Amino acid sequence: MHAPTPRERVAAQARARKEQGFVSEIESARETAKRSARAELKRRDDEREAHAARCASYQERADRADADARMHLRRNRYKRDHEARARALRDRYFSECFAAD
Repeated sequence: MHAPTPRERVAAQARARKEQGFVSEIESARETAKRSARAELKRRDDEREAHAARCASYQERADRADADARMHLRRNRYKRDHEARARALRDRYFSECFAAD
């Protein structure tokens, strides 16, 4: 059996420290990449949720404008205003919510 000399032991310890440093760097880079990926996924989820909320808001506001237009059956000017607002909201809904899919 070969007994390592003190010089061989020191060299082996230096190699081990160097390899451990390399492994630490790789693990650190991996953790950084994971954090970055999680942040990107969260950003995308937040954007998706904001987009869905905006689309739902368009629909809700257009429905309210239609309901307001039905209330103003005798006053044509108000009815036309509410119908135009509902049409504009529905146009935004279709252009922003369906075009993005």
